[in-house]
Amino acid sequence: MNDFDNVHKGTKTMWKTYLKISAVRSVIFRPVVLLLARLDISPDLVSYIGVISMALFVGFIKFNPGLAFVFFVIGAAIDWVDGPLARYIKKSSDQGKFVDMTCDSLVFSLFVAGLVFAGVLDGFIGLLLVYFQVMSKIMRVIFNGLDFESNWHFKAVAGFVPNFIVALLFVAFAVFHFYPFPYFDYLATVFAAWLVLDMALFYVRILKR
Repeated sequence: MNDFDNVHKGTKTMWKTYLKISAVRSVIFRPVVLLLARLDISPDLVSYIGVISMALFVGFIKFNPGLAFVFFVIGAAIDWVDGPLARYIKKSSDQGKFVDMTCDSLVFSLFVAGLVFAGVLDGFIGLLLVYFQVMSKIMRVIFNGLDFESNWHFKAVAGFVPNFIVALLFVAFAVFHFYPFPYFDYLATVFAAWLVLDMALFYVRILKR
C-alpha cells in the first residue's frame, strides 16, 4: 500500500498529474501564499472564506451583479490558494484535504445555486451538475483510497476531471458576465454528462477492484 510503484496504473497516472498541477499552482500563487503565511492565516480559514464569498455571490447576484461578480472571483480563486498555502507552511494533511474538498464542493454548489437563482442556468441542469460533481469526487476518493494509505481516516483526493470541469464552468461564467451568450445551458449540460460518465467509470473501476 505504501509502495508507489505497486499502486494501480490508473491511480499512479492520476497522482503524477495531480502532483504536477499542484507544483504549478504553488509557483503561480506564491506571492499570495507568502502574504497569507505572513498574516498567519490557516489553509482551512482560506477554504472557509471561499465558501463565504460564494454565499455572498448568491446573495447579491440578482440585486448587484457587479459586486456579486467580485465575490465570485474571490470564491473561485481561493480554491487555488489553500493547497499551496498548506504545503508552504508544511501543514498539508489528509484532514486538510478533506476540508478543502468539502469547501470546494460547497463553493461549486453555491455557484450553481446562484446561477439558477439569477436565471442564468436551468434548475434541473444545475441539480445534475451539483449531484454528479459530488458523486464523481466520492467515487474517485474511494478508488484512490484502495491504493494509498492516509495520515488521517482516508485520503481525500479526487483527481483532475471534476476540478477541471468546475474550473471550465467558472471561466465560462466569467466570459458570460462580460459577453452574454445564449448557450450556457447547453454547455452546462455537456459538462454534466461528462461528470456522469466520470462517476460511472470510477464506479465500475471500484467494483472491478
